[in-house]
Amino acid sequence: MKNILSSLNIELFEALEIGLAINDLDGNLLYVNKAYSNLIGYTQAEVAELSYWEITPKKYTSMEEKQLELLESQKAYGPYDKEYIHKNGSLIPVRLNGKVIEIAGKSYIWSTVEDVSFSKSKEISANLESTADLIEKAVTEIFILDFANFKFLYVNEAARENIGYLMSELTSLTLEDVGHELRGEKFSQSIATLKTHEVDQLEIESKIVRKDGTKYDSVIKLKIASYQGKPCYVAYINDVTTIKSIERKRNEALVELDKSLQFQKVIQQGAAYAIIATTVDGIINSFNPAAERLLGYKQEDLIGKETPALFHDLEEVVERSEKYGKIINESIEPGFKTFKCLTDARIPNEDEWTYINKSGKRIPVLLSITALKDSKSVTTGYLGIAKDITERKLKEVALQNAIEEAERALEIKSEFLANMSHEVRTPMNGILGMTSLLMNDVKDKEVLEGLEIINKSALSLLGIINDILDLSKIESGKFKINPIHFSFKNLISDRIKVNKAALSGKSIKLESSYNRDVPDEIYADELRLEQVINNLLSNAIKFTFSGEIRITVDIEKGTDSKNYIICSVEDSGIGISKDQQENIFDSFTQADSTTTRRFGGTGLGLAITRNLVELMGGSIWLESTEGEGSLFTFKVPVEVSSQAKIRKNETKGLPYEATPIKTLVVEDNLVNQKVVCRLLSKLGITAEVAANGQECLEALRKQKFDLVLMDCHMPVLDGFEATRAILKEYKEDRPYIIAVTASAMSEDVARCHEVGMDSFVSKPVSINSIREALVKFKKSLK
Repeated sequence: MKNILSSLNIELFEALEIGLAINDLDGNLLYVNKAYSNLIGYTQAEVAELSYWEITPKKYTSMEEKQLELLESQKAYGPYDKEYIHKNGSLIPVRLNGKVIEIAGKSYIWSTVEDVSFSKSKEISANLESTADLIEKAVTEIFILDFANFKFLYVNEAARENIGYLMSELTSLTLEDVGHELRGEKFSQSIATLKTHEVDQLEIESKIVRKDGTKYDSVIKLKIASYQGKPCYVAYINDVTTIKSIERKRNEALVELDKSLQFQKVIQQGAAYAIIATTVDGIINSFNPAAERLLGYKQEDLIGKETPALFHDLEEVVERSEKYGKIINESIEPGFKTFKCLTDARIPNEDEWTYINKSGKRIPVLLSITALKDSKSVTTGYLGIAKDITERKLKEVALQNAIEEAERALEIKSEFLANMSHEVRTPMNGILGMTSLLMNDVKDKEVLEGLEIINKSALSLLGIINDILDLSKIESGKFKINPIHFSFKNLISDRIKVNKAALSGKSIKLESSYNRDVPDEIYADELRLEQVINNLLSNAIKFTFSGEIRITVDIEKGTDSKNYIICSVEDSGIGISKDQQENIFDSFTQADSTTTRRFGGTGLGLAITRNLVELMGGSIWLESTEGEGSLFTFKVPVEVSSQAKIRKNETKGLPYEATPIKTLVVEDNLVNQKVVCRLLSKLGITAEVAANGQECLEALRKQKFDLVLMDCHMPVLDGFEATRAILKEYKEDRPYIIAVTASAMSEDVARCHEVGMDSFVSKPVSINSIREALVKFKKSLK
């Protein structure tokens, strides 16, 4: 403070009639001149103990916030009008200006304060009517009175509303009619001192009588001014009814103080929580029975002798000093200041601490520390209330252990399902692969029928495995979104071609339509979008027997600068009733039990679909009429890709022509080797075989291959490591690599993309899945 004052011209400031103040950024008044302290009725010494906020009515909070924003952005504020709270409780209209100043490297707020209720400025003294609008709308009650007889010449809106008179009624009344103390010899003597300029203004306490007879306490400031070219009296009336009421209640409260103190003592003695009070220096001056029980010390051992540091963990105090120091941006010396620093900074001070009782037992507590203040809001000590949270901590540990156990169980389940997927899909590859091959060769009708039953049953089993795996991945949070640049229209076209095969025996049209603004290339998760569309199409085909299934694609520009693909699948199938639509997206749910018996399925497809859409940041909904059909619509955010990006994605690492296609199948399982090679043979491709990644590398060194179908999990060298080695050794001039794996977990799919594989085929491999992969391969050569 001395540094601040030493840099200022104090003598000059003290001589000024306008109020001057310096406060810090928290509102603490560090210096005010005499004009300022006189304005609010305090001595300069008293003002030094005040905060700016203690003399500011709460109704100006919003206005003050705006001025602080102005101060922060422009380093200055004002001018603006408000009111200060006078020491006697009345409100003083003032006008403020200010700016930020730097003194000794710190920022302070420098303000000028003008009393606008009785300003000597020409604006009021010479010509009151020039400020008529301001006076009319002023929050302070203002009377303008005849200089000769105190008749009302003008009363502003605030005053009229409070006293209940119309202006037309007041013109026939005098100040004496509404203020009974404003009469008699004493009042006349006071007016005489005003007329002779012995004083600039009078301040009188009086009750004002309203039209309805009720009264209110007021402080009236009376001054001579000019109105319509003639002398007049201007009276500023501050309604202090509330203040007077508070004073009366305070006096009544003093009578009850002893009772209240006794009551507080009873509460403290009977409280279940440990309550410990200290002086401002940290010496314990109160220690309740609950604290005695918790810590094992007696009151007489501690009161007036010790600080709370006695039963605190020193290492914890040091750690909290650093923690709290960062919060208040101050270096905190470990000790009593550690406990009270947040409270002093007016920051809620509740934290978990460790008490150490007299016998050395460590006790976790929730400790809340507040400041004890006197009637002038001066801190006189601190109060700590500690709750023993030992039981809660034990429960938290048990809960954490349970969570970790559940996570371990979920991990075990995921690993089990991944292993089961691999173990089931490997033989399933042989079953489905060979049955599909035999179905093309066998002529005998009965044998063909038997093969079709095997094939359909295996596909049904595979669908159940896939649904359970997908649900497990969603539950464990292992589904990842991996966006790439791809052709969305091609995806729709491919899905229609694939699903048309499932329409055999049904008179159903499968069509698609696009809004012309739908982009061809987008940046999104192709695999997840493909899965969603497949699920919706499969659902529509399953429950539709005739008519039409239509995919409609639209695009919407969102308010968040994103594009949204809106895709609908509409069918003319059996539809869904209103009451069954509510839970149609829940796991293991179908329209009813007869649906399961009639059509089969796990009831997981739509639940998985909804989860996939939501993972992509979208939403899905249903419209349906029972017996007429259903309309499923989903909306997902996408980015529009450029042609350059899509071409770059499609031509990655394949500069040469692909005809004829020299193909290498890398697979350790003999059955799967035969299945994949025979499926390729059906497509006109002859392949060579390598039993692991090491043999694959050796084969590539001997001759050039256009295409490699790479199993991921093999002995010696797996498919991931083999792919890394190929990319490292052959750079751009390398074969197109299709991952072939029995694992359907998203981690493996992501890992395939990560190591640089170009496409992915999941076991069991079918001729269609290989054909789709080859289509992508051929497109990449263009």
